[in-house]
Order: sequence, then C-alpha cells, then structure tokens
Amino acid sequence: HAFTAEARRTSDNHSVRLAVHDQGSGTYVASAALPLAGTYTLRAYDADGTPLKNRVELLVTPGPPHQPSSRLVPRTDTELCLAAGAELLMDLDFRDEYSNRVEPDVEWEPRLEAKRRSGMEATAPALGPGEVCTPSWIGGQWVLRLVLTRVGTFSVLVLLDGQTVGGEPCVVRVVPGATAAARTGRRGGAFEGGLQPAADAFEPIEATAGEPFGFELVARDAFGNSRTQGGDALRLSCHGDESIHPILRDRGNGAYVVHAAAQLAGMCSIDVTLGGAPV
Repeated sequence: HAFTAEARRTSDNHSVRLAVHDQGSGTYVASAALPLAGTYTLRAYDADGTPLKNRVELLVTPGPPHQPSSRLVPRTDTELCLAAGAELLMDLDFRDEYSNRVEPDVEWEPRLEAKRRSGMEATAPALGPGEVCTPSWIGGQWVLRLVLTRVGTFSVLVLLDGQTVGGEPCVVRVVPGATAAARTGRRGGAFEGGLQPAADAFEPIEATAGEPFGFELVARDAFGNSRTQGGDALRLSCHGDESIHPILRDRGNGAYVVHAAAQLAGMCSIDVTLGGAPV
C-alpha cells in the first residue's frame, strides 16, 4: 500500500510531512522530526488522499535551554543607556535549540557579570560601592537586576552552565545622573581670562581690590561622576564687607565659572545653592 502521513499543529495549522516506512509485515511506521513545540494531529492517507479513520494527538514539548538561542529582554523600549544609580531590569527569555520558549526553572543558577569596556576590550568584573549585578527568581521567572554607579560602557554577560546566554554580551552605557549639590564643588587650577583661582579647592581665594577674580564649579551626580551637560539652576548670593555682584557662566559641559570684582579690601563669601541646598 502507498500511504502518506502528516502532522498538523493545532495553533497555526503548520504542517509537516511524515516519512512512512513499510515494515514488510502489514505494519507501517510514520516518523518525522518536529522542531516546533505544540499540539499536533497526526493523520495518515491512502493512495487517493482519503484520510484513514484513526488519528493521533501528539504533544511536542520544548527541549532543554540552549544558551545561544536564549536572550536578554530589557523591561524598557529605550536604548540600553541608564543614569548612574538607576535600576535596569531584564528578563531572561530561555529558548531551546529550535527557538521554542522554555519555561524557566528555579533550580537553574544563571550568573551575571558586568565588565567595563575600554575600546574593544572588557576588563575583569569589579562592582563598586552601591552597584548591584544579580539574578533573582521573581514571579515564576528569572529577572536580572543591574545597578551601576560608574560612568562608562559595560558588557553584561549572563552565564548558564558556563555558556553565555544569547551568544554575545549585552552592551549597557551608563551616563551621569542628576546633579547633586552635596557632590558639586569648586575646582582649583588656572582659568583663562585673568581669573584668580585658589591653589586648593578648599582654600580662600586671594584677590586684589579692583581686579577680577573667580573660580570654577564642577557639577557631579550623587556618585561623584562629573556631569557632561549644563543647565543646572545654580543660585549665587554674596555676604561680607562689600556687596559684590558675582556672575555665573554656564560652559554647557557640567562646568560653571563664577567671576566678580571687589573694590574694597576685606572678606566676603559667595554662596552657591542648587535647589535650596548648598553646593
């Protein structure tokens, strides 16, 4: 007899033709490799295409997790760029060798590493203060929690049984967070334009009456990363033997220049605040 057979997946009507083998004793064996998981209906047909009476329901389950086929899925639609100290959550989407989704198991032990990149190289993993790089079992799935406080570009690797999930590391860029008044401060050193700096950022500035003086402020986030953009609402106020009128210039790169001129000898202080908090 000439028989044909097929397996048809219930969810999307996907059909796979089965090979039919004549065992020579009135018995026929139909076989095929079914790469897609799901419920299938197996049917055989005679030579004129008439389906045979019997049919078989077959459930194909996913295979074991295949690290190169699995992937990291960030819980955000934005680019993998986060502010220092911000939390990035990523789900682990486990797949088998044929990209069927594999239900995660709490017994698995994925390992997470974050390595700072320098050019094309990734240095050894080293977490700084306040940084987190851990997998957690939450709500029946593995969730990766990443908190980085240092500015830079990092390679994030997820390892399962020694193999990298997704085949390649995920690249995350960390940029400075919001300006923090407590970490923003004066920077010593020479300025252009005849400004008179202090030798040390914490020493008083010595100026000559009638001549301009000034100092530079460097905006930093709560983790000490230098800001790369301006626009902070800094406020200046002056107290002392003479009422002077300092001027603030925003360089647009996280640095600010304060300059003024005093006509009388004596002491005065220039207070700088951000959001009401002293700098």
